[in-house]
Amino acid sequence: MPADRRRRSTQVTIREVAAASGVSVSTVSNLLNGRTAAMTSRTRERIEEAMRSLGYRPSRIAQSLTTKRTRTIGLVIDEISTNLFLAALTAIEPRARQSDRNLVVCHASSAQEEAAVVEVLMQQQVDGIIFLSTSQFRDDSHLAALTDQGMPAVLINRGQANPSFCEISWDNAEGVAAAVDHLYHRGHRRIGHLYGPAGRRSTEDRIKGYRSAMSRHGLVVDEHLLAQADYTEPASRWTQVASDMLGSERRPTAVIAADDTVAAVILQVAAGLGLRVPQDLAVVGIDDQHFAALLVPPLTTVSLPIAEAATRAFDMLLNRLDDPGLAPERLRLPASLTTRGSA
Repeated sequence: MPADRRRRSTQVTIREVAAASGVSVSTVSNLLNGRTAAMTSRTRERIEEAMRSLGYRPSRIAQSLTTKRTRTIGLVIDEISTNLFLAALTAIEPRARQSDRNLVVCHASSAQEEAAVVEVLMQQQVDGIIFLSTSQFRDDSHLAALTDQGMPAVLINRGQANPSFCEISWDNAEGVAAAVDHLYHRGHRRIGHLYGPAGRRSTEDRIKGYRSAMSRHGLVVDEHLLAQADYTEPASRWTQVASDMLGSERRPTAVIAADDTVAAVILQVAAGLGLRVPQDLAVVGIDDQHFAALLVPPLTTVSLPIAEAATRAFDMLLNRLDDPGLAPERLRLPASLTTRGSA
């Protein structure tokens, strides 16, 4: 069998890399395990060139035994059925690859599921975990195990604060307030809000932002124009709520929906009632999902910084892997209004 074929059929060893680059085995090991402070750039280049030419791939298992790190990050996503939260995965995965790390993605939609997922990730000895949540208020006691083990974590959009971990959120109240401001300046005074599920911080913050902005403009909130459209329930229920509000003699001239899917239903209901959008009714969504720009008319919506939050969370986590002594960081991102044809 030719020598080059024999080489391709067997795994290249660290000794072969050392011999090809003219350095010791310990020097190659130092590079593989990140101990390069005393290494010249020329030596590093020779070793890396030898690895490439030989097709050497370091053993993750062997490295983890030395460094006590698996170079694996856990990503726990609360809601994976929509493209909205998947934007976090799209943002994090390239950064994980660039930093030579593995990414383990898990779905957990309840406190019980999340506790089970945390246990699995700890058994797999991940280096840290990022949680992307729906802001639902729930029991977080299982996160104490991470603190006990000294495992860093970053919480995105969590329902309640946790001083032990880094946290990233976005300003839901200000996002909805910006929508009210926009509608007010367009001449609307009867502005309704169909809000989302109960038991979520996002829902509470958005109602606060709505009430605050209405008050700032001297507008009295008509409680008839403030109703729940829980997008976690069947769409028939939102349709009925929207029909009741828009079919009333006290109907609004503008509505801020709980999310973009509810906004799409409002557009359908408005069309069925013969209301023109935006001439007779202005409609604003929340999320800026991929279909928002494809609706007729294109949807004005409050954009949530999911992708930015994910990349910031990944960077926060890596910083704390490099320096475990860093204090937990708090970051709130803006939620901006994207104006299109519906309002």
